[in-house]
Amino acid sequence: MPARSRRKRRAILDAALEAFLAGGYDAANLDAISSAAGVSKVTIYQHFGSKEGLFVALIEEEIHRAEHESDEYLEARTDSPDVEEDLRSFAREFLETVMSPHLVAMRRLVVATAPRFPALAEAWFRNGPERGYETLADLFRRLDEQGRLRVPDARVAARAFTWLLLGAPLNEAMFRVDWAGSDPEQRAALADDAVEVFLMAYGRTGPRQADGEMLP
Repeated sequence: MPARSRRKRRAILDAALEAFLAGGYDAANLDAISSAAGVSKVTIYQHFGSKEGLFVALIEEEIHRAEHESDEYLEARTDSPDVEEDLRSFAREFLETVMSPHLVAMRRLVVATAPRFPALAEAWFRNGPERGYETLADLFRRLDEQGRLRVPDARVAARAFTWLLLGAPLNEAMFRVDWAGSDPEQRAALADDAVEVFLMAYGRTGPRQADGEMLP
């Protein structure tokens, strides 16, 4: 694709993102999007075919952008000597990313349009939450093999860790229309508390071995 065409496509996607997040799918208007992007409506049709095509392209791009966000960071945690400190560091970064106003708004948009675009909602779930569980589970399996955590079921542990972090703040963000982000100190405290609880269950000296017996 020529550079000029790429720039136009980028401008359209940026304008569309603002429009869809501001008023939802139905309220977004191609005339307003074309004006904000500095292109004609014909150009939008040339690139995306329709409003629906534009929306699909936008969500697919957001999915691709978020797909590998945590992989490299988690990979670096595999051989670190301080599991507790690394989990705290990851937990804080994870909350910072997932609870960003932009990503919360995208989640709301995908949920709201799921009946109309079920394949997009499924793709978001598969490449967002589900991929996150698998990435964390892989990390926990390696740490278990190294004897640095005790994790009988890595996927269960990954879900537990994720929702210790996200349960309360994400619920609040999804239901409060005036939510505009959380306080950094509160996020840090929540991350630290979640790691402490997680390590009570899965730390090397945690309460259970893989066969369910109590540790000596």
